Amino acid sequence: MVDYNKAIEISSDIASFYHDRGSCKGRSDNFKEAILAYTKALELNPEYSLSYRVRGWAKESLKDLKCACEDWKKAAELGDEEAAKLLKEYFK
Repeated sequence: MVDYNKAIEISSDIASFYHDRGSCKGRSDNFKEAILAYTKALELNPEYSLSYRVRGWAKESLKDLKCACEDWKKAAELGDEEAAKLLKEYFK
C-alpha cells in the first residue's frame, strides 16, 4: 500500500494506481475500501472497464447484487467480455 500511495503522488496514470490499490484491498477482503478505490479510479478514468467489473465483484461479495450488475453492465457496454459473461451467468 505504501508503494501505491507513493505512485499516486508522482504518476500521470493515477487511475491505474487507484485500481491497483482497490485490487490489493479486495484481495484482503476489505471490499468497502476496494470499492472506494475503484470508484476513485473511475472518477479519473470513466472508460476503465476493468474497474467497473472488479468493483462489481466487490459489491457482489458484499451481497449487493443489484449494484454489482449495474457495474458489470457498464463494463460490458465498454467492451468488457468478462463482464458480459457475468451478466449472462446471473440472468440465465
